[in-house]
Amino acid sequence: EEEEEEEQQELVRRKSKRQKVMSASNQTETQRRQLRHDQRKLYSKMTDTTLNVNEEMGNVESSVLHKVRKENNVLWDNVRYTREAVLDGENIDLISSRAARQVDKLISVPRYDANRLAQKIRSKLTIQSTSSSSFDWRTFGVEVGSCFNSLPSYCSFLNGPIDTSYTPKERKKPVRRSAEDDDGEEEEVDAVHQKSKSKDDNKLSAVEKQIKVLNKTLKNRDDEEKNKLNERLDEEGLSMADMESAEKKKFMKRVRKAGALKPCMVQFVMNPDSFTQTVENIFGLSFLVKKGDAEVGVRTAEDCKEGNLGTIPGPWVKKRKSD
Repeated sequence: EEEEEEEQQELVRRKSKRQKVMSASNQTETQRRQLRHDQRKLYSKMTDTTLNVNEEMGNVESSVLHKVRKENNVLWDNVRYTREAVLDGENIDLISSRAARQVDKLISVPRYDANRLAQKIRSKLTIQSTSSSSFDWRTFGVEVGSCFNSLPSYCSFLNGPIDTSYTPKERKKPVRRSAEDDDGEEEEVDAVHQKSKSKDDNKLSAVEKQIKVLNKTLKNRDDEEKNKLNERLDEEGLSMADMESAEKKKFMKRVRKAGALKPCMVQFVMNPDSFTQTVENIFGLSFLVKKGDAEVGVRTAEDCKEGNLGTIPGPWVKKRKSD
């Protein structure tokens, strides 16, 4: 029977070399579905507590484990896809755990009780006398000496052979020097001469130049917004000089509400052709806001509608008047 089993395994091994997997195997969905059904059925049979298969697989004298393993090997011959291989792996894992139980039962290791062992040794090696009793350590050492390896001859350690007397080396105590008065003269520290500033020290850095350019550009944008407002008034046939104080005050309220004198921040800092320039502009504008030379805000759609001066909603930027 063992020879037939080995021949069958060799035949399966040779056949597996020529097997095709996945879509190249031409395995139908019906065949795959039936294979998965058989694999799950085998798994449930091994884990069902109502059946005796689970317990019999762990029994050394039973042949159920070998039968289940052969049945799983037959199912494995038809596995061509990963999904069925996963189910086969679960079955193999369960079969391996039951085989491990059989191995544990086959290995018999002698077990000892520590208390009983100590009591036996004490009863055997206790020397009774008229007045007291003592433990025979010498006999105990001779009897258990055979359980340990003997000490090798010519044994030595870092300080020489064991049989020689050991004298530890004396360490010299550190001698602390007493503080003595130093009659030496105190040296004066040389005066540090200030180097003359170079011409480049008076020049502005690249960041300062960028901030200066942005400040000047923002002032020009403010002037452009004022010119746009004046042009709009000219188109409507109005003039700030001809307005009365009440009318002028009302008009300026509309201007402030709509933010007509505040340039659009998106158009001021954004450069659609250069991302680097845009980042530098935003960086420089943040310094202007921090120093108090500029202010930013947001125009809402309601403010633009109430002002009715052609402004668009969005963020704005404005040069702040210096105190």
